[in-house]
Amino acid sequence: MEQLRAVASDISALVEHVDQFADWWLQQDTMLKSLGERIGQLEPTHVTILRVKSVKKGWEERKMEYSQYVTKVS
Repeated sequence: MEQLRAVASDISALVEHVDQFADWWLQQDTMLKSLGERIGQLEPTHVTILRVKSVKKGWEERKMEYSQYVTKVS
């Protein structure tokens, strides 16, 4: 009986981790789509340094988060 309780606890922990994994990838997907849209809006005649810096910062943040994710998962 104790083993069954341990299995239930382990499955619950697994479900929680899979949920966190899915949430993380959903956030990354959302941010990448947003950055992609912002890049598409940068027209050569309307490009400002602040907008370019903002897009660059967004990509750098995604890179850092992905690097942290890879390290954590490894």
